[in-house]
Amino acid sequence: MKPAPPFRSENVSFRVIKVGGSLFTLPDLRQRLLDWSNGVADESCVNVWVAGGGAFVDQVRHWQALHGLDEKAAHRISIGLMSQTAGLLQSLFSDWPLLENVSQFEAAPKKGTRNVVFDCRQWSLENESLEKSWETTSDTISLHLAVAIRASHLFLLKSKLPKSNQVSRVIQEDLIDRSFAAGFCGGNNLIASVVDLRDSNETIELVW
Repeated sequence: MKPAPPFRSENVSFRVIKVGGSLFTLPDLRQRLLDWSNGVADESCVNVWVAGGGAFVDQVRHWQALHGLDEKAAHRISIGLMSQTAGLLQSLFSDWPLLENVSQFEAAPKKGTRNVVFDCRQWSLENESLEKSWETTSDTISLHLAVAIRASHLFLLKSKLPKSNQVSRVIQEDLIDRSFAAGFCGGNNLIASVVDLRDSNETIELVW
């Protein structure tokens, strides 16, 4: 299967930050994201924020069980709902542009921001390397994006930390999906970390 073509930039480096859908239940989410991002600030990078599906996608799972939806159809609907959570995330930060095309990322610093929210719907549906099933969640989508744009770091912001930093064990804990390990391309020096944004802000760097 053909992956999304890599996006190369000679002038800007990137980090991908995925906000877990469960975190949208936090009433102070905006301030928590600001405090955390200020703590890991890097003025040399553009932060590309991706929103998980959260309760919207949980409802699709319920619909699939209730109506016997095809898994590919359920996946397509879920990806579409990530557009809504991307819009929700961007509404918390009106000065962060909502973008739908990776080629727009590089222009962010010229427009006065180091943060963009990515509506990954179209990009995900066109990326043939992404398995169209429940085995592919926003974690793997964010990983594929990070690889495609040659990001230096992928942060997965979640409601708790895994018990292990080994990807295979984190998959067993159901904290990341089973397609995640296959999405990593060795040799691109990508660092991936899980952050407990709900309770501690503690970070664990993942090991493949």
